[in-house]
Amino acid sequence: MLFKDNISMYVKPVTAAWGCEFDETMYKDSDFFEIESKLIFLTKKYNFNMEIHPGSNYFTRCLAYQVGSYLIDPQLQLFKCPLHIGMTKERIGILNKDAQILIEKNNECIKYTNFSPFDSEECKNCRVLPLCNGKCPVKWEQLNYEENQACIPEKRTIVSKIKNYIITRYIEDYV
Repeated sequence: MLFKDNISMYVKPVTAAWGCEFDETMYKDSDFFEIESKLIFLTKKYNFNMEIHPGSNYFTRCLAYQVGSYLIDPQLQLFKCPLHIGMTKERIGILNKDAQILIEKNNECIKYTNFSPFDSEECKNCRVLPLCNGKCPVKWEQLNYEENQACIPEKRTIVSKIKNYIITRYIEDYV
């Protein structure tokens, strides 16, 4: 049975990735951040827990950047990035019939596991860097390395989330 104490809310925008077009089911970043702020308010109003950024204790932007972490599609192709699933040219290897991982593009694996937000001036100067562990480099490349792109939503909503967390966890207990 689910109870409010066992549920943590976290929202993330659905975005167009490689080969996909933006459509009416997706929000533009500016619209999403406004909606997310409203959801933060509702989360507090109805006493749900709110995650600031799930997975931040893994010290990577994405599980794709962890050594030995792979995404496997139904054809047993291996990918490092979830944005590449379904794009055969982006596969880095396969899982063979004996369940052995065969890496075909070792340089691609190294590229992901060696990613560092400290290689980007914008990231180094960002107030959420310890939390986000940097931009999504795949999405950032897709967006022609535009400033303030491919960042986690918390770059714009971190203050609201921290206020909500403090009020929910500490202040309400004393009021």
